[in-house]
Amino acid sequence: MHNDFRFYYSKQSREVYEENSNGDKKLFPQRSDMFFWCVALGYKHATGVPAPMPVSEKGRGEIHWGAFDDEVQKPFLNMVAVEACQEFEVLGKSKENNERYREVIQAYAELGFSTLCAHMNDNFNAEKLMEVLIENMS
Repeated sequence: MHNDFRFYYSKQSREVYEENSNGDKKLFPQRSDMFFWCVALGYKHATGVPAPMPVSEKGRGEIHWGAFDDEVQKPFLNMVAVEACQEFEVLGKSKENNERYREVIQAYAELGFSTLCAHMNDNFNAEKLMEVLIENMS
């Protein structure tokens, strides 16, 4: 992927996070961190590959590929996409592969965000976040 490749997340996800985090940057210093952990939660709890979720252009958020860590986050996202598609072709540079990659990762992120919200119980703070991640990722 190139650094200007983008992932999108829904307006609803963005609004729920902003309302509940009360500007607490300790939760996720960058939105890419939030997106990454949501993908991880979604991947961990999915019983199959989630269906792609359409993300409308109005009010959506976006994260550039370059915002993700090269040593941990990017390889993990690549692994999730390959595992979901059952082929390495999804990592190819064609427009079709990029779109399929985006759809898979975004679907896991939305599923993970739903999981995160369900476990946070409207208590979005750093301590609760760590508790939820540790509990749900083990």
